[in-house]
Amino acid sequence: MMGLLPLLAETSTQAIAIKPLVISVVFGLLTSTVLVILVIPPLYTLLFEWKNKNVMEASN
Repeated sequence: MMGLLPLLAETSTQAIAIKPLVISVVFGLLTSTVLVILVIPPLYTLLFEWKNKNVMEASN
């Protein structure tokens, strides 16, 4: 992702053609990184706790 940042700052006429692609790739990578680091682990934790709670209630 960091390797694409110079292309985001480029203003030459050649870079204009690929700038939309670079923007899509950078923000796609940024979004997926945030999801993997900040959203998925708490979601797994909540689901695991919910599953264990239901198993414990069913066994009683």
